[in-house]
Amino acid sequence: MSADLPTSSKANQTGRHGVTLLQACFEKEGWIFRRQDGDSDFGIDGEIEIVDSNNVTGRIAKCQVKSSPTVVFNDGETSVSVKATTYNLWKVTPLITILFYVDTRSGGVYWTPALAHHPKSGAASLSVRFEEANDLRSGLKSLRAYLDSWFAVRGGEAITHEIPPFHHIYNDLCSDIDHYDDWCEMGEEEDGRFRLFYRHVLRLRLEVGLSNGDLPSLDDWYIRNVGLWNGDDFLCWGTYREAMKLIKLAYEEALAKITARLAVAKITIENQYLWNFLDRLNNKGHIQRGLIDGRASDPRFHSALEAKLQAVDALTYQFSDRKV
Repeated sequence: MSADLPTSSKANQTGRHGVTLLQACFEKEGWIFRRQDGDSDFGIDGEIEIVDSNNVTGRIAKCQVKSSPTVVFNDGETSVSVKATTYNLWKVTPLITILFYVDTRSGGVYWTPALAHHPKSGAASLSVRFEEANDLRSGLKSLRAYLDSWFAVRGGEAITHEIPPFHHIYNDLCSDIDHYDDWCEMGEEEDGRFRLFYRHVLRLRLEVGLSNGDLPSLDDWYIRNVGLWNGDDFLCWGTYREAMKLIKLAYEEALAKITARLAVAKITIENQYLWNFLDRLNNKGHIQRGLIDGRASDPRFHSALEAKLQAVDALTYQFSDRKV
């Protein structure tokens, strides 16, 4: 056979085998696994999508797979070395990335969140630790719990749930627009609230399908602030007034989109808080819809929560002692 033909190294074969074993773990539980086309060392080998009772959820995570013929644990832990540039890719990827370490001989598949590990300053690589207990052969329960908690905090629903408290911040910010001399610097608290609100608006607009292409970034305002006022860490009130007048229009456009979306949606336990808030905001009334989650009267729900409180000596009330 010609020596000029391409070769498949042992490492390539082990890597492909590891991805195949990982894919089998997910497909056994009905989840979707999509391979990254071709072999790459850029930090992403595929993606997984959670499936609930044959219902595709749209909840997607990226993954990278490390494989070895034998994975050896010491005191329940093992580690692999990863390039710092790969970590930087995980950090800027909008979706969560999960790392997997596959023992191709035993079939063990171990997982850890990518951003739970950090390189030292200036280091070319970092050590990623895997726990022996996080083995997908025992099921997807622990991984599912972690992903659910991530989506609850970082997903689109989490952003819309933030609308009412951020609107209160917005009202406070508007009340400060014309109260101070333009050249005076804002205080740390006011500047911090502005930063939070500005980022909220940009995220909210993306969630409802609006572009931020024509909006200045948050950093743009601080650069302008230095040019106009020789500002230091915080905005001056003149720059702040400009920024608020511009972002106000963008914010109101996003709120209008949210209102229109809810107008044709069915009210649920999950969206009723936002629904009630927008009704009060747009109708200037006190409309209140109250759907009660069935878990509120489920002793098992309260028992699980009370166990967590008991573990840190914070349990004050017990559901079983309530007076009906």
